[in-house]
Amino acid sequence: MTGRGVIALLACALLVAPVVRAQEENQVPSAQSAAELPKPLEVTTGGTTATKTSTSPWDFTFGPQEDGTFGTTIKGSTYYSLAPTDPSSWSHDARRLFTPFIGVDADGGWNSAPDALNNFSVSLKPSLAIQTITPGTPGENGTPPSTDGPWFFGFLDLRQRFGHFKSEGDETAMQVNQSLLGAGVEFRITRFNARYDSLMKSSNLPIPKLFQPPSLSLTYYTERDTSADDADLPDGITDDTLAATLRTEIPLPIQCEVETVIPQEDPEDPLDTVTGQKAACPWQFSAKVTASWPFDSVNTDLEYLGDVALIYDTGSELKPVLRFRSGTEHGLQYDRQLILGVLMRLFE
Repeated sequence: MTGRGVIALLACALLVAPVVRAQEENQVPSAQSAAELPKPLEVTTGGTTATKTSTSPWDFTFGPQEDGTFGTTIKGSTYYSLAPTDPSSWSHDARRLFTPFIGVDADGGWNSAPDALNNFSVSLKPSLAIQTITPGTPGENGTPPSTDGPWFFGFLDLRQRFGHFKSEGDETAMQVNQSLLGAGVEFRITRFNARYDSLMKSSNLPIPKLFQPPSLSLTYYTERDTSADDADLPDGITDDTLAATLRTEIPLPIQCEVETVIPQEDPEDPLDTVTGQKAACPWQFSAKVTASWPFDSVNTDLEYLGDVALIYDTGSELKPVLRFRSGTEHGLQYDRQLILGVLMRLFE
């Protein structure tokens, strides 16, 4: 890792940290008390709000493309806690919680054209997360500590990717396999959920399920091993690279409906039950944009790779989706894919 790269990474982190720190310091008590990343489904019961976790981070899209070929994409990113998540084990006056996680990222695209630039990458991320704890109240009728989930991750990124490229003047797609080692940080705007809820309430709209609050990650990659069918590799593919990724997935307040759920215990009368309600907003927006800046290359221009999708949740396993994916990342060009097809959430 070059000194220039380390300085760039630290500078970016220092610029973003005060903003995230400010929102973290202004935390208010949360209804959620789990150390895992929050994906809440708000259920209203007798004037109180309970939180359930649902959905899968792994999206598999397939269908016809604008050029008549058949295309697929797979994408997902999640962290799994390696420590107990029971809030009753936390100290009532705890303010910070440091938790080890293991992160997994996957991103790939394929289409049926004979000269397609197909690709796939997978990352394993040993991580340490920080989350802010809202203190609980001790005693028999006390409340346990709670949290909105981790707002900061520091991680190593063990990344393996393969992709196809075309040398200058050659229309034959050739394959490259590459191992990368990265180190980075990720910031999550955990208070986005609460502010989104407030916006919905103030507009007299139902509160839908939030999948992933906005997050920004900064990662410095260095190439460890590269093997290819041809020695004439694309510019920048073996350079050290600084990558910034912004991602989110949120429901859109369009055609929302309020559904009745199974009656639950009345918090004001344990011998009675109340009818719960939950919001169902079928339209969802998903986006992931990565900007990468190669070092030591002849071409040091920023490269961009974007993946955006508009999803309609029918309540079944297959959901209609319009997905667009295109760009260049760390020296590899990705095919333009505009898919009108269906989406499956794997391992849900």
